[in-house]
Amino acid sequence: MNDNDLRVRKTKQQLQRVLIQLLQTTTFSKITVKQICDTTLINRTTFYQHYHDKSDLLYDMFEGLTIDNHNLALHRLMNEPFTMFVEIVKAPLPDIISKQNSDPEFHWTYRQYFLNYYMEALNRANWSSTIPKELVAYTLVNNAFSFLEWQADLNVTISERELNALFRRMIKLPDV
Repeated sequence: MNDNDLRVRKTKQQLQRVLIQLLQTTTFSKITVKQICDTTLINRTTFYQHYHDKSDLLYDMFEGLTIDNHNLALHRLMNEPFTMFVEIVKAPLPDIISKQNSDPEFHWTYRQYFLNYYMEALNRANWSSTIPKELVAYTLVNNAFSFLEWQADLNVTISERELNALFRRMIKLPDV
């Protein structure tokens, strides 16, 4: 399928818009492809021409609601992950994440997206460390998620700056 074709782009945009709307009120695991298709007035066959499943659509939505990772300052990404996250995501993604974060199906795709996002950024870096880039990406993403879960579970309210400082004290990542 040609992603430069205007019809393809419009169809994908329409499907993403509806998914964004549905995620505001319904947990991802309860949203169905049928519901998405009925709301967009797009045939299921057309949906499956563009996406393998609803998680594939969600992943595509994440791509549309994050800045291009070519524009990232990698040293900031590794040293200020919580500040950078705020700069990476576009509205309404922070609200969607907040509403959906307890949904395991959403959380899995969300985590996979950011793991791949960080891997792409790290793959462009001049890498002199003996630590594998993949391990650094996993460490960044999984520990950032752990910090956020710690905040949510224990109702801890601290600034992004304080989170970054704790992160740097606990995890020493290679210089880039």
